[in-house]
Amino acid sequence: MSKSQVLTSNDNSVKPTDRRFGFEADTKCLPMYVKRTLDRLKLKIGRAQWLAITDQERLAIGRVSAESEADCASAQELVRGILRRYGAEPELLPASVERSADPPAEVPAVVTEGALEVGFIVDQEQWSKLDADQRFALTKLVDSGKQKKRKRALIEFLGEDSERKGRP
Repeated sequence: MSKSQVLTSNDNSVKPTDRRFGFEADTKCLPMYVKRTLDRLKLKIGRAQWLAITDQERLAIGRVSAESEADCASAQELVRGILRRYGAEPELLPASVERSADPPAEVPAVVTEGALEVGFIVDQEQWSKLDADQRFALTKLVDSGKQKKRKRALIEFLGEDSERKGRP
């Protein structure tokens, strides 16, 4: 297991996708791997909703398959059923969010620009070495209010040596 994976369960059946990145370890927000799955399902769960459900329910949501239309329909019902037990409903997201769950093979300009804002250079070679979850995380962290998380993610994924020296 890489150092950027933190298991969310002590059970031996935890899949490699059941992970939190190091930059997420000190937050109570939804892990990126869960956000990615929910984006595929075109659903959004708020932080308060996430914190209200049990660890087992969180793990169940994190493990759903979203590979086929049938998988997505089943997973959407699972998520809705869990939240309904707490008197809540997930927010429906537009189809464009579903497409963003699988980041492109080429580094997006917004990621390059966002990296520069926090003193990093992300080129195509580095982007190609990142796994899909890492790419997704960087695309989700481009908002201006997420600079601290973005910088921690870049250090975690690329190493401190990738930080630009002598940035004007």
